[in-house]
Amino acid sequence: MALRKSWPRFAPRSFSLAVLPLLGSLGSAPVGQEGVSAPPKDPSADDANLNVAEQEVQPSEATTADPELARYHVLGDARVLLDDWRASGLLEPIELGPSHGGRELFAVQFGGAGPRPLSDRSTIFLVGGIDGISMSGSETVITLVGDLLKAVDRLPSEISFVAIPWANPDGLAHWEASGCGGGRNDRAIDDDRDGRVDEDGAEDIDGDGVVLEMLIEDHRGAWAYGPDGRILLPARQGQAPRFRRTREGEDSDGDGRYNEDEKGGVVIDHNFPVHWRGPWSGVASGVWPLSEEATRSLVDLARRRHCAVFLAFQGNHGTLASPGGVEPARSFVQSSDDPAYRFLLESFRETTGREQPSLPTQRQARGSDRSGTAVDWFYAALGALAAEIAVWGPWPLASEEGEGGPLLPGNSELAWVRFFDETRGGMGFVNWQPLDLEGGQKALIGGWASNTRFNPEPQALEELSRGMDEFCIALANAMPKLQFEVISRERREGVGHLTARVRNLAILPSGVGPGDPSFGTTVTVLLPTGVELLAGEETVSLGHIPGKGTSEELSWLFLAPEGTLFRFRVESPWSPPVEFEERW
Repeated sequence: MALRKSWPRFAPRSFSLAVLPLLGSLGSAPVGQEGVSAPPKDPSADDANLNVAEQEVQPSEATTADPELARYHVLGDARVLLDDWRASGLLEPIELGPSHGGRELFAVQFGGAGPRPLSDRSTIFLVGGIDGISMSGSETVITLVGDLLKAVDRLPSEISFVAIPWANPDGLAHWEASGCGGGRNDRAIDDDRDGRVDEDGAEDIDGDGVVLEMLIEDHRGAWAYGPDGRILLPARQGQAPRFRRTREGEDSDGDGRYNEDEKGGVVIDHNFPVHWRGPWSGVASGVWPLSEEATRSLVDLARRRHCAVFLAFQGNHGTLASPGGVEPARSFVQSSDDPAYRFLLESFRETTGREQPSLPTQRQARGSDRSGTAVDWFYAALGALAAEIAVWGPWPLASEEGEGGPLLPGNSELAWVRFFDETRGGMGFVNWQPLDLEGGQKALIGGWASNTRFNPEPQALEELSRGMDEFCIALANAMPKLQFEVISRERREGVGHLTARVRNLAILPSGVGPGDPSFGTTVTVLLPTGVELLAGEETVSLGHIPGKGTSEELSWLFLAPEGTLFRFRVESPWSPPVEFEERW
């Protein structure tokens, strides 16, 4: 079953029924104005081009729901959530300190009952909204904690979960308040290097209560109208009119540019060392990698744990995406790790019902480079099975080239137009309207309402998160189970010879990632007093052991009295140490 067929129709989150008449349907053309060229009208879409004001608005189930039961949780709800979750007796808070803006980095850990402390177990990280935009990702993590706490009897006793619902609390707070900020935290940065900070950000200059997009006609602009005027595409040579695109706002600092010094400075999900780009590269990456408190807190926590899986719930492409935020993205995941990522995709499809045919990289899912991401760092630096999950978004659709042609990026404008045409009858797009800016500059304001594309109505989240708990349970039960297996042993005149191997009884490998092979499974011989190791190493590095696979054969030669009890310790970055005993 394709999940999108059952998604409800609902109005954009930023608008109530009282203001719905302000919205135009997809495909509507702007009012013409001298100096600003209106887009071409799609003659085949006359019926769909009616203004919402001209249609009879039928309240949907989503718009008539109790508002107290249909809202996103915010950081201020953390204490209440914690009190509820702690009632299970299986959850503990984690202190991470504040963000740059002084907001709490709220985190919890939990797992099934077992003798090993939560902090010493194989760990699955559930991280929401690290991009500072995806409130739906934060809400999904909150839902997962509640659902998994109700199913702890199905969780292995050697597994723990760490949940961080608001991993970028500064950026999420700004987005929740205004739909602006691009996910930036509260660090003030002089983006345009004019000696002032945060002086030219997005603004609601037409007074309609929302901050939309602005098109400024410019013969050198990079964008032009698509076939029906709803979509802007990269301009081709000789095409006119052409536009510069920016968020709605004035030239507050009078330098001829618009909104080039937005409030705040760093998107946490661009601040990780892998594929990091500099502060003036056009990416809100910070002045150096790990410059931000929220980034360092997450990294420090992960390094203290047996970090096996990292799931970042964010984005609006509607898919599960693998590491690879920038080109060459296709080769970023090692071929030896393909079986683990195939299992990830298959489990995702089976448990959530999402008909996702293949596993795109982050870059492919988002349609453009995404540098310095947590997903890339967790995979490359920690060897975690890392992925991004966007619960919201259109599915990748076949291109105009027909079936079998390349897929559109999951969040491309054409994909969104098709998605909203099918699921909302075209709602979610505000007609382009002309506006005179200061200095006689002409502009058009309109486009997608902020949370139309980036976050769904909260009423839809129950459906969108369906099966995510089962997905996490499947991962927990597939974690590696390492067993020390003796192949042969013999003893002659006080000298013992033992050969053995390590077997992985589970589906997932003992680790992934492109790091040093020694950063993998190890076997250590814990020599008793009076025993001499004649041949073989006390500690042997085995690399990653595949799911349902075995290591190479190991061999030791000992000088030991009869009846000596030997202990062998097996551990991996994903798994805590396990000791096995052998007497001869």
